[in-house]
Amino acid sequence: MNSLDPDAEWGPSRQDVRHRVQAQMNMPLFWGIRANGNVNAQSGAPYNITTGLDTNRDGVFNERPLGYTRNSARGQATWTVSMRLQKQFALGRRDSGNGGGGGFPGGGGFPGGGGPRGGGAGVGQQRGPGGGGGGNRGGGNFNGGNNNQNSRYNMELFVSADNLFNNVNYGGYSGNQLSQFFLQPTTAQAARRVQIGMGFRF
Repeated sequence: MNSLDPDAEWGPSRQDVRHRVQAQMNMPLFWGIRANGNVNAQSGAPYNITTGLDTNRDGVFNERPLGYTRNSARGQATWTVSMRLQKQFALGRRDSGNGGGGGFPGGGGFPGGGGPRGGGAGVGQQRGPGGGGGGNRGGGNFNGGNNNQNSRYNMELFVSADNLFNNVNYGGYSGNQLSQFFLQPTTAQAARRVQIGMGFRF
């Protein structure tokens, strides 16, 4: 690099990635399971070729070989695919305030308890119009996630995978001609990672 000749330093920046592709997918599968996926791909980023020598003795080792411009070399393209599967479960029901509420999630109070309009029913009896169902028939605490808006609690199970196909994405290319890693990558992005988890909202 010659500080008196800035025109010779004209070239692509380190962020000059010419092509980028991003795609996302969100779709229902079966049994209430949803799939979310995304793909990210890009062409190689530029890097500089240097001699590894301080030819002009300015204390900076950034000289380039003759015929090489700034950031004239490029690394390999990279791509990664991520996927997430999730299923939500609705637990309990919100209190509507029209009788039969309160007590445990799912409506109804204790066995035989009911709302002010009709009274609950005991075990094996026909319940009144305002009751929450007698005995152990009170509303049900689990509805398979089909009515999450009216549920009091929400649980989610998920499994996610980053870099699903475990593709090796190299980076950190060395442009020093004196280095044993000349034109070789020195780093790599994260390998495949799978996570399994649960979330609970209330």
